[in-house]
Amino acid sequence: MPESFFILSKDHLELAIDEVVAIVKMYDRFSKIKIISNLIIIQSKTNWNKITERATFVKTSGQILRKI
Repeated sequence: MPESFFILSKDHLELAIDEVVAIVKMYDRFSKIKIISNLIIIQSKTNWNKITERATFVKTSGQILRKI
């Protein structure tokens, strides 16, 4: 599954995390989510751009091409 990242605004961080998690789970309930402060890494079949369009607290997002 492709991985994507989302950097969130630190204003209302809990609300921002809940928002992204809810959007991801709405599209793909089997997605894997890892949260590190205001960074969220998601393994999902859903395109990262589709999630970013719906989320309001996301500052930057993209697809992770390769891990080293």
